[in-house]
Order: sequence, then C-alpha cells, then structure tokens
Amino acid sequence: MDGYAVRSSDVASLPARLVVVGEAVAGKSWHGTLGPGEAVRIMTGAPVPSGADSVQRVEVTSEHDSIVEIHESTLAGQSIIDKASEIRTGQVVIPKGTRLNAAMMAALAAFGYATPKVYRRPVLTVIPTGVRACIGQSKTWCRPDPRFKWVFDFGLCSPGRCYIGTRTGHR
Repeated sequence: MDGYAVRSSDVASLPARLVVVGEAVAGKSWHGTLGPGEAVRIMTGAPVPSGADSVQRVEVTSEHDSIVEIHESTLAGQSIIDKASEIRTGQVVIPKGTRLNAAMMAALAAFGYATPKVYRRPVLTVIPTGVRACIGQSKTWCRPDPRFKWVFDFGLCSPGRCYIGTRTGHR
C-alpha cells in the first residue's frame, strides 16, 4: 500500500503533522531509523523502515513542503505484512519443473528468491530409423554421424528400430 510509514504513537492525536525524512520503494529501502515526529513515504512492496510500526494509506494524508498531515490514526502493525507470512515453513511456493512466467517470478521475489535455479526445457527429435543408426546393437551410446548429437537405446533398439536425438527438434 502506498502511504507513510509512521510510529502509531505519533498519530494517536489528530491531525498529526510529521516531517517526511525519506522514501522507501520496492527494491530500494530507506536505511535510517524513524524517530519521533517523523514519517517515511513508502510504496507497495517496500520494506518497512526501522522504528516504524504502522503504515497509513496516502488517501487519508496530505503533504506539503516535506510535512505530511495524517488525518486518521493507526494501530501498531496496521498495513504491515511480515515477509513470507503468506506461507508456512516448508510449504512449496512453486513446484519444481513448473514453467515460470512473470507472475511466478514476482511471487518468487516476494519470498526472497531473486535468482531461482532454473534449467532450459530439453529439446529432442525422435527419428525411427534402420539398423545403420547404431554401431553394434549391444552398445547404448554411439556416434554414427556428425549431424546427430547422440544416439540412445531406449530399450527399443533392435534390428530395424533405433532412435536418434538431434540438437534441433520438437518439444
């Protein structure tokens, strides 16, 4: 929620006038400690500054010349969500093997996974072919032709049936 990080004791009597001492946005926090009579402008997703115990929404405030006037009091903890409080310890955020999209990347970032371990989806072409594809039917791997990345016996490689995997192919 966009608004002002404040100390609830500072906004108990209204209207409260506080000095705006900084700004916190998602990805860039304010690194000071909020003192009495101070507020920090805060945007959705930003870490709550040290010393603040609540956030008042911008719709019930007015700011002029670095002074914010708060028109509604707040309770300690108001509009603050603890990091990762949406899930339980050990709960899976996104299952392994899921193809990620922008929304999933945002969810991972919200839980502190800025650089998840990912892998490229494998690409494989299966070409049924004759016995000439494998050199010696008893071998599992062989390299019969430089055009092919590899040949693999899936347990189906018998005279007349082998499968060749190529670098470019169908998913």
